[in-house]
Amino acid sequence: MDEFFALAEVDQKRQFIEKYNFDPAKDKPLPGRYQWEKMDP
Repeated sequence: MDEFFALAEVDQKRQFIEKYNFDPAKDKPLPGRYQWEKMDP
């Protein structure tokens, strides 16, 4: 069961990265469609 959800999680992460050009695991923007700016809380 964990293997099934692990595959789905990898697919969702890949889709997010492709859509928003941002890597949430590394917390870094990637080159692409959007321009990301760091904001202080």
